[in-house]
Amino acid sequence: MKSQVNPIVVVIVLVVVVLGLGLYFWQGSQGVNTGSGKLQSNLGPIEKDPVKLQQGIEESLQRDKKRRGQ
Repeated sequence: MKSQVNPIVVVIVLVVVVLGLGLYFWQGSQGVNTGSGKLQSNLGPIEKDPVKLQQGIEESLQRDKKRRGQ
């Protein structure tokens, strides 16, 4: 007795296998997520206040100009 496999079943199985492998490699390429999911601010008190931040930027630019001799 000769048995035949339905071509539609073969196509469906191949598509599922290819999609599974694609998903596996795609997740592997994302890397390991080591973050806790919670963002932490490393800003000091100067950076939290916009006026002090602007002053700090201006002072830094002035020091940079002096250092470069301009």
